Amino acid sequence: MKIENVVIYGNSDNVRVVNFNTNGVSIISGESKTGKTSLIFIVDYCLGSGKCDIAEGVIRNNSEWFAITIVINDERIFIARQNPNAISGKISADICILDNLEQGELPLKKDIHVNSNVISLRYLLESSIGIGDYVHEVKNKTRDNLKVSFKHSRLYCYQPQDLIAQKNTLFYRQNSKDGGFVSQSIRDTIPYFLGAVSENYVYLKNLLAAKNKEHRKLSRDLDSYVSISSSISSNILSIVEEAKSIGLMPINTTYDNETDLLFSLRKTIDQSGLLETETIGERNSITPLIDERRELGKQIDDIRSEISAIESFRVDTSFYIREANHQVDRLKSIGLYKSDDNDKKWNSILGVYSDYVPAQIRLINERLQKLQNELDNSIREKPRVTEFIKTKEIEIENLKEKISNLNTRISSAYKANEEYDKSRNIQLRKGEVLGKMKMIVDNTQLTKDDSFLKSRIRLLETEIEAIEDELSDDNVSDKILSSLNSINLSMSKWVNLLDTEYKNSPVRFDIRKLMVYADTPDKSIPLSDMGSAANWVSYHLLIHFALHKYFIENNSSVPNFLFIDQPTQAYYPPSELVNLGESSDDLAVKLMYDFIFDRVEEMNGHLQVILTDHALIDDQRFKSSLIETWRDNIKLIPIDWL
Repeated sequence: MKIENVVIYGNSDNVRVVNFNTNGVSIISGESKTGKTSLIFIVDYCLGSGKCDIAEGVIRNNSEWFAITIVINDERIFIARQNPNAISGKISADICILDNLEQGELPLKKDIHVNSNVISLRYLLESSIGIGDYVHEVKNKTRDNLKVSFKHSRLYCYQPQDLIAQKNTLFYRQNSKDGGFVSQSIRDTIPYFLGAVSENYVYLKNLLAAKNKEHRKLSRDLDSYVSISSSISSNILSIVEEAKSIGLMPINTTYDNETDLLFSLRKTIDQSGLLETETIGERNSITPLIDERRELGKQIDDIRSEISAIESFRVDTSFYIREANHQVDRLKSIGLYKSDDNDKKWNSILGVYSDYVPAQIRLINERLQKLQNELDNSIREKPRVTEFIKTKEIEIENLKEKISNLNTRISSAYKANEEYDKSRNIQLRKGEVLGKMKMIVDNTQLTKDDSFLKSRIRLLETEIEAIEDELSDDNVSDKILSSLNSINLSMSKWVNLLDTEYKNSPVRFDIRKLMVYADTPDKSIPLSDMGSAANWVSYHLLIHFALHKYFIENNSSVPNFLFIDQPTQAYYPPSELVNLGESSDDLAVKLMYDFIFDRVEEMNGHLQVILTDHALIDDQRFKSSLIETWRDNIKLIPIDWL
């Protein structure tokens, strides 16, 4: 997989295209703040990154869509993804994918529509570059198993300016806030990309499981044959007696020898399919009856609560009547109250009936009359209360009778279920005994020649051993060591071609520490302990070109491009033009670019290198690879867009 171009669609109909050479080196030379570093992040974003590291400012403020065209096996795929700033600052997983494009063909912005998402893109890329269904299994289960994906393969393709001159980290995103997780994912997945873990790992794991399953079955068959041969006689007698006890065989069954006995067993098995299965009905459901009984009990409790409330009312009323009568009688006895005599009112002060009674006396008489009326009403209601209570007590008796009937039904159901369980257990036992009979009869028919079983088991054991060797940690370790030897050999061969401090010292890559070492005669020196940015850049170039050489030679599923940003930063600041002279820095830069050009040429167009740099070097190969110069207000985002 290579990158044919980077495309930016502006907020209007503007389009900016940067085309790359897919079979060699492409160089963009430019001043600071022209957008060189952003090219890496645009490519990574369009290839499905979960982050958008394109810097805020001119580029994100003047772009609507970021896009790239990739080339995989001569097929062009256009991938566009919206600028987060164009959709409220949110990173969307939606993308546009267009395929079957001609070289140089680009869609208009109006023709770009979301038609897929990041997950589908990753599946497309993985299938296109050959990433298989491999899962790194963590043996101690301290973390989740990890499935290899495209996001792991891309980590070997980018060297931004803040990484290439780093002494502590080598690979993309190792120096991010998630660097610890990124480093662990590289350790887990690099064996796959090195080819140390087979492409058909999952197939072999499944095949091993199937072979082991067959081996266990055949071993059980062989063990059963041996055990049955030695204990068939005692087992057969036991089964016959058990069959008699449950009615499968007549009590008076007799036999003269084992052959007769086996014949009786076969006859019993054959007849068992013709016998009428005893109808044992169904198990009674007791739960609805219990629920109904519970509901009737609740109704009784509710009625009793009503009766209790009425009884309380009746007691209170009787007390009220008694007390009120007592008070009325007292008032009458002292002449304070008498009923009206026709139209005349009783004047309790004068002690006579009269036509006129003062308001105070009239109010007393009215209240006493009201009290008398209430007493009369209470007395009339007493028989009705008694009748109501009697009615409710009859209801309770009816409900109790229903509960009694339910109890009888529940008891009968329990007994019926006991009979059901008993009959069912007998049926199950008959089935179990018939099964034992059939096993004995079938096994006695086995040929006494077990050579086929033994031969098949031996063959399976050989196949299992071969698969286990292929999947074993030792085998993987041996393959990793072989791969690293090849990579280390390349780096050691090239180390004198760059401006390195430890020339002639073998270079070694430690896959667990993800660190490059110079093995000097005195000791091994890691890159993290070396001084000078020139060393850091040189060893970054060594490990990445050595890895890509190995990936290409072994058809690994890693994209065939390497993006390098500002490799000369260790030597001099931005410059209009560098005429390489004889200074040590000039010679070091000449060595660096010659190294890059030579490595790409050695790989015969299989590796694409994209370089962005401050330097503009007066060198023939540099000039022929120069695709754009971003100076004098020429930038990634054109001035007329602003």
